[in-house]
Parts: sequence; C-alpha cells; structure tokens
Amino acid sequence: MATRAQHLKQRYGITLVDYDQMLEEQDCKCKICGAKDKLVVDHCHDRGHVRGLLCQQCNTGLGMFRDTPEIMIKAAEYLTSENMQSLCSVDQP
Repeated sequence: MATRAQHLKQRYGITLVDYDQMLEEQDCKCKICGAKDKLVVDHCHDRGHVRGLLCQQCNTGLGMFRDTPEIMIKAAEYLTSENMQSLCSVDQP
C-alpha cells in the first residue's frame, strides 16, 4: 500500500511538503466553505493541475457539477430564486 507521500506524488505531482504549505496558506480551511474538516486535494480533471484543498463535501460538489461554472451558477440561481426562497423560508407556518 502506498504511503500518503507516495499517493500525493503519484496522483497529483505534489509532495507532502507542498500539501502542508497549501494547508498553512489556507489556514487549514476549505478554500470554498471554510470548514476545518480533513482537506483533500482538488485538481482539474482535464489537465491534472492542483487547484487547492477542499473539504470532501465541496470537492464532491464540484465533481457532481462536472466542474462547470455555468451549471453551478444555474444551481445557485435556482436555490436563490423567489419561489425557492418562499418554499424554504423558516418564517412559514
């Protein structure tokens, strides 16, 4: 079984030192939501470039939206639409 250092190098082309430096630069927080959960390496699936460290939920969310900003924007618009806001309002009886 590969060590963590071997996994990072083989899968993402980074060292454990690189990971720790990113972790420090991000104040040990997910680059999207700020959670201090265990952070995973987020990378571009087309080119393999490392983009940052994310919590598992945010990393999975990006993948579920196929790393496509247009789809993510449409999802945000859907959730913030007036109809959704009225359906999900806490003020409703």
